[in-house]
Amino acid sequence: MNLYKAINRRRSIRNYGETGLSKTQLDEIEKSVNESRELFSGVSVDAYLVRDGQSLQQDISGIIADYGKVEAPHYLVLTSEDTQKGFVETGYRYEFIVLALAAQEVGTCWIGKGFRDEELSRHVQIPRDQTCTTLIALGPLPAGDNLHEIEDPKRKELSHFLINGDPNCFDEATLKIVDCLRRSPSSLNSQPWRVVLEHGAIHLYLRKRNKITRMVLKDMDRMNQVDAGIGLCHLEVGGRHCWDGAEIKKTPHPEKKGLVYIGSLKGQDRG
Repeated sequence: MNLYKAINRRRSIRNYGETGLSKTQLDEIEKSVNESRELFSGVSVDAYLVRDGQSLQQDISGIIADYGKVEAPHYLVLTSEDTQKGFVETGYRYEFIVLALAAQEVGTCWIGKGFRDEELSRHVQIPRDQTCTTLIALGPLPAGDNLHEIEDPKRKELSHFLINGDPNCFDEATLKIVDCLRRSPSSLNSQPWRVVLEHGAIHLYLRKRNKITRMVLKDMDRMNQVDAGIGLCHLEVGGRHCWDGAEIKKTPHPEKKGLVYIGSLKGQDRG
């Protein structure tokens, strides 16, 4: 299964099989996270595989996802510099891992941070210039479960994400790419992405929260920046499948009130 097909099958897994993944599978995952692709050069980001998920659960005050506690046989602890670039980089890099695992029928779930960095000290030595950003729970699917194609995900309509017009005004390939973005996981299913479509480009923005909301919901603001990186990953996967080559880059873009520009998908033969 390729990554594009995995986007249509991936879903957040809250319950896992009774036995964990094999040592061989875990070794492959550890290798893949250390070879993950880069979005911004020079941004400090790392991932650590915790094989004994039960031990980690006992040491931290709570592994809290959008819908409650998630107990998994294994976890990826994701760390980054405490900057917007660091959080976006985290989402981008490790959503590729999530999609690759989905293609192998391995369940995953992004988890917001509900604990202090110090509680991870027995499992991970976090670099001094970094903080734990988030976790990814992972493990085998429960017996009899599988990642089937989801025709109608619980997401807002495609038009909700388009700033500049009706979906009927754009070609099918471009809309399929935006649908890949629409299917991205996000904290509290907030779906904070917005896009401007231009010839040969899809510009991604993040909804800007006001100052009070950013102060009160600091963790949500951080997680939405991770969501932005996840969205860039889905745009790139969709673009490489639906266009004849595509890449993520910073480009000239329209300024939009209330929105923060994140990056753009550019088709290689589309201007």
